[in-house]
Amino acid sequence: MVFSSVTFLFYFLPLTLIVYYLSPQRMRTIVLLLFSLLFYVLTAGQYVILLMLSALFNFVIGKRMRGQKNKWMLYASLLINLCILLFFHAPGVSFFSFQAIAYQVDVYNGKIHEEQNLLSWLLYFTFFAKVTAGPIVRYREMGERRETRELFTAGIMRFVRGLFYKCVLADTLLAITGVFTGNTMLSAWLSAIASLLYIAFDFIGYSDMAIGIGMFFGYQFPENFNYPLMANSIRDFWRRWHMTLMRFFKDYVYIPLGGSRRSVIRNIFVVWVLTGLWHGREWNYLLWGLYFGLFVVLERCVYGTWLKQHKVVSHFYTLFVVLIGFVFFTGNDVSHIGSLLEAMAGIAVPLVDALSMYYALSYLPFMFFAFLCGTPLFSRLYHALCDRWQYAEVVVMAVLFVVSVSFMLQGGFTPFVYFRY
Repeated sequence: MVFSSVTFLFYFLPLTLIVYYLSPQRMRTIVLLLFSLLFYVLTAGQYVILLMLSALFNFVIGKRMRGQKNKWMLYASLLINLCILLFFHAPGVSFFSFQAIAYQVDVYNGKIHEEQNLLSWLLYFTFFAKVTAGPIVRYREMGERRETRELFTAGIMRFVRGLFYKCVLADTLLAITGVFTGNTMLSAWLSAIASLLYIAFDFIGYSDMAIGIGMFFGYQFPENFNYPLMANSIRDFWRRWHMTLMRFFKDYVYIPLGGSRRSVIRNIFVVWVLTGLWHGREWNYLLWGLYFGLFVVLERCVYGTWLKQHKVVSHFYTLFVVLIGFVFFTGNDVSHIGSLLEAMAGIAVPLVDALSMYYALSYLPFMFFAFLCGTPLFSRLYHALCDRWQYAEVVVMAVLFVVSVSFMLQGGFTPFVYFRY
């Protein structure tokens, strides 16, 4: 079950909200926990046992771990969580394992107090808004719930925007990627662009919906995206894309290795190898991680200062490097990736033919519209409209919701990209 399905949108979420807000305060944690477990059962079936065993193990270890004298417990917990990550391929396993690792390290370092209440811990670990695809929420970021009308209203707008990104933009872009076969240079480039935009809006849409659902129940999750298509360097791109994952690797891998103080190049490549392997054990993810690690090192050691002085060039450079990098990310096998890169370089294929030109003229307007949705343009127009017209927020929300649902009903079920990680 995913957020952009009829079952979730018209049955599961409304029922959860009704039962939750009709329940007395002392029962709401239990209600939310039960619905979260039901969500995971409907999503991952028997893997709910793995989720609960991991949650209980980390709860017990967290309670027993106290400073240096229990250093072996930290190592044991890290080993168990990494083994779960490596050997099980359940939905969301990488996300809840990383949250467990962050919790154990923070408890060990005295940054947070260990949770004493089992129900509160289980809710943090299994909350359905974030359990399958993040964002990676640290324990202290999911503290006391603050249920207000303002936050609930903001959550509706955030959820609807995410639904629009997923059902209208991402799912349409996914269909477009199947149209461009890469048999011409033009088709290959448009296929790569559509794939990148699809991945971007699929994951941005999910993150917006997750943040919005959290707001429904009084939580404010950390942001996961900040207009990554507006980045002016690869380093800047990864400060804006999947921000909670990059924050995890910075705080729990890069800095403990020495950060910028020593062996910087080694530390960067370790982070990016792990980032690639976090996405999967297939070779293309490892190459994807090494590829971006290389450009991060080049920017840090060679031409980063020059990029800062040439904003326009740096922006196009970033989009180009990211576009090529995500060819590795989306590649099915060696031959597919190689063929697409060769076609993008104009090797053994024509520049254009009648069919690819027809498809380009048909779909480029939508792709350009999608790209603009990845910039602050429409957000600024929306806020300007709200400042001038008091009903603008309701009207925009209603239009986006109706359009999104119509696309969802017409297009059918498509899972989120990051559900596989």
